[in-house]
Amino acid sequence: RAALHALAAPGPRTGTDGDPAEPWAEAVAAWHTARIRAVLGGDFPVVPVVELPTALAAELTASTTDGALLDGARLAPAEWLLAHSRVRPAAGRLWSVLCEAERRRTGVGATQLAVAQLPYRPGEPWVGLRFADGAPARPAGTSLVLLRSDGASDPVPTRVAALVVDQWHEHLSPRTETTGVAFHFDAPGARAPQSVLLAVPPDQQAATWSTEALVDTVLEAVDLTRARTVDLDDVLAIGRFMPALYLAFDLERAVPSLDISAVVRTAVLQATLVPSSDPEVVDP
Repeated sequence: RAALHALAAPGPRTGTDGDPAEPWAEAVAAWHTARIRAVLGGDFPVVPVVELPTALAAELTASTTDGALLDGARLAPAEWLLAHSRVRPAAGRLWSVLCEAERRRTGVGATQLAVAQLPYRPGEPWVGLRFADGAPARPAGTSLVLLRSDGASDPVPTRVAALVVDQWHEHLSPRTETTGVAFHFDAPGARAPQSVLLAVPPDQQAATWSTEALVDTVLEAVDLTRARTVDLDDVLAIGRFMPALYLAFDLERAVPSLDISAVVRTAVLQATLVPSSDPEVVDP
């Protein structure tokens, strides 16, 4: 009570009579708002009465009463609010209030939600519904989900008191889009270049593959894969000279040449530790 008496009331009204936007009217509204919050708390919402243009009120009335807006899906606004209540805290609080109101049988619930779209286009479905296959892109506009104290089909009055619970902007894309992504990928350098096995039928006249030919092709590819993994330790002494070198060799010894066979024999004998009496074997 002391807090109420501490609030100074605005002085006498001055200015042009009937002007709702004059400073005195704003001061009176602020005074009443402060008195309400002094009793009910500083966060208690106070909804002012606003004057809608006649054309806007008529457009809202036409939109809310257009049967094509929901296309017979009467519970679509409630389903929409339930879906958004899981990700938007303000919408979640409104959904909780409506559920509790229905539980207490107050006559207020989510089934009383109505929708409107501005600018109003007769016969255009609500953007909150699922898009039909092949439907064109929706033009930009404002979608309103309303919980009215009067009937949802009643005309929207020009003087209203509205509490905005939540609002956001959303871009509605077409159901399908042609896109492309480009990125750089540094492939590992140690990977073998052969990453795809291309099998060719051994019989070019065959109309189809046979199971035996396909199995033999895969087994041969496995054998070749193992052969490619042979290193110097697997081939013993001969591995020192692999891969083979292309050198000049003359059986008649008419020109300078290298007899690689003698070198190979020496390497093999040294690897097996077998002494040799062959005069052609040269000890390196």
